[in-house]
Amino acid sequence: PPQAARLPHQSLQWRFQTFVGDMAEHHPISALFSQSRESLGLEDRRERFEGKEDYSSMRGRLRKKVEARPAPKESDRFLKLMRDRGGGNVALAWRRYFDADGDGELTFREFCEALTQLRYKGDVTALWSELGGGESNTLTLGALDPEHAAILDYFGAWCAATNGGPLEVFKEIDDDESDSLTADEFAAGLRGLGFFDAESLTEKPVGLEDEAAVLRNLFPLLDQNGHGCITASQLLFLEKDTPKKAQLSRQLARIAAHGAAAAPEPLSNSAQKMLSDLAMQTTTLAANIGRPSAEASCPTSWARGAARRAA
Repeated sequence: PPQAARLPHQSLQWRFQTFVGDMAEHHPISALFSQSRESLGLEDRRERFEGKEDYSSMRGRLRKKVEARPAPKESDRFLKLMRDRGGGNVALAWRRYFDADGDGELTFREFCEALTQLRYKGDVTALWSELGGGESNTLTLGALDPEHAAILDYFGAWCAATNGGPLEVFKEIDDDESDSLTADEFAAGLRGLGFFDAESLTEKPVGLEDEAAVLRNLFPLLDQNGHGCITASQLLFLEKDTPKKAQLSRQLARIAAHGAAAAPEPLSNSAQKMLSDLAMQTTTLAANIGRPSAEASCPTSWARGAARRAA
């Protein structure tokens, strides 16, 4: 009818009434209403007519679809957290929150302590395994961010080959002896040392092509606290000579506590200190008396014996 064409819901109602009327022509009205909707197939016909599926079928289909999706990996959640804490840079988060002692690797205990500081909630054992810690019992930056790890490794190797180490490079660049380098001073210093023109034994990784790239990819990793400048202690982690690194670490700690005059390494133990004191005392005593005693004739060897006995 014309009214049905103008009103869609009335059109559907008219078609359904027509359908029921057709059914009534083949079935007596009393028989039609005495039968159940299931036996007449009205629900199935309605669903086919409306293009719908029943609730249980829909729920089953959706369940299969969800189960087919791969479960999110623990490492994906962790790396997302690292990028959030590092301003998009996983290596920067590693420098700030994980590798506190600067040795370049983490034990499982150190890893758990850092996760606690970050308030990480997840399966730590599964995360450690996914990151490869279970294979070597340690975790390095290379497992999390190989690109930035390569940048740090290259710069550390270049420092050792050019001036003997990262702190030597820092001292060379810090010509105003301010004990800090701004981004501009750092870039200019590298340019002066030929960093951008140097031919290395290893291929320079992507991200160190020019000064802008260095300030974008390397400087933030050295500026561990994000203060806009770097200090000598922030480069110490690049030193690969372990005994030298330990000595430099002690030296920097003395300078921080007592000033530059405290930089020289002190006597290593009390016996050596006693050796020095006794040598000075016996030498002075012999000079005052005017005749050298047996001890004064060889104060050092005598003092060494005393020091060994004291030790």
